[in-house]
Amino acid sequence: MSPSVSSINSKFAATTFYAKSHPGETCGTNGLPLTLNSIAIFGKAHTIKALKHPNLCQYLDFIRSKHERILVVSEYHGTSLEEKFHMIKSNHQNILRIFHQIATALNFLDQNDFVVHNLEPKHILLDELNNVKIFNYGLFNMTNCGEYVAFPIGNL
Repeated sequence: MSPSVSSINSKFAATTFYAKSHPGETCGTNGLPLTLNSIAIFGKAHTIKALKHPNLCQYLDFIRSKHERILVVSEYHGTSLEEKFHMIKSNHQNILRIFHQIATALNFLDQNDFVVHNLEPKHILLDELNNVKIFNYGLFNMTNCGEYVAFPIGNL
């Protein structure tokens, strides 16, 4: 079987962030030791790895490192909508197709109880045929709605 056009030009992205440490606490109110936030994120991340949809970049691996650090490796297909918008804005048929692909991917994520909190043009990638691949959609769910990190997730 020959590879598709998209897989020939596949790239990878690696992002990293730190989980929030528990401030001086070692046990919860039940007396049991607290689970490190990086371990909780690591556990939730593997459910995201199982998601497969033609309009989503696939998460490939998650690595938990020292000092609550998490490394996320995923596919990265194409060019961002932010960069390509000037080329497609006059083609209404193309815009409708792109919107439909975005809506299809978001519906799939919603059916799997995922919320995308940072959907923006730089996270919507378009391949050479202008097919959508949404990138970086799982951080909100991995971090328990941002509870496990010390930075805000998403943009207003």
